[in-house]
Amino acid sequence: MQLRHLFPLVPAFAALMYACDDHGPTVEVGDVILEGTVTDEAYGALDVALGSGAPKDDPMRKATLDMPADGASLPRATPPVFTWHFGTAGTERAPLPDFGPTQMFAQQNTVDWSAPLRMLLAPVRTAHAHGDPFNGTGTFLVFSTDSEPNLVRVFTSNTSYVPSADAWGKMTSAGKPITLKLVSAIFESNRVAQDGGPFEGSTTTFTVAP
Repeated sequence: MQLRHLFPLVPAFAALMYACDDHGPTVEVGDVILEGTVTDEAYGALDVALGSGAPKDDPMRKATLDMPADGASLPRATPPVFTWHFGTAGTERAPLPDFGPTQMFAQQNTVDWSAPLRMLLAPVRTAHAHGDPFNGTGTFLVFSTDSEPNLVRVFTSNTSYVPSADAWGKMTSAGKPITLKLVSAIFESNRVAQDGGPFEGSTTTFTVAP
């Protein structure tokens, strides 16, 4: 078969590959909710690391909750948005690269239009079965009460979290103050990177209004 006969199949095949990718917005591993691009393997690595010792105290890398404020009373009707940042506010993100005219032109001319065709002809990758390995910073959120240490647990690559109806239902039904503890780590191919933590984050207590 000549390669030119395969080009009409590329768009359909590419769409099928994206549809088959296991990158849903929310997945659960046991009672832990996974969001963003984290994987169950990365969570397993974090769990092992936390079982091996207490998280490190590093002010430049710790996750600090922005909203809601400590001691806040949250309205019951709508799930809140929990947001946080890493380190100090001024070091949350690295400076953006300098995209001058020359660099922008070079980037525009490095688009690999043959990539979908190579994907079509390449062997099936095992990664499609479990999602791509996670690289980057993941945050572990643990919501607890004095009687329920694992009320809701979330592992995410995002810096915000909105509870689902089920998770928010657990919080509204708690009937007592809820403590949110953050722990973060830096990952390379689903493993906690060397000097990548885990890092102890902030602890915040809030209540849900009757």
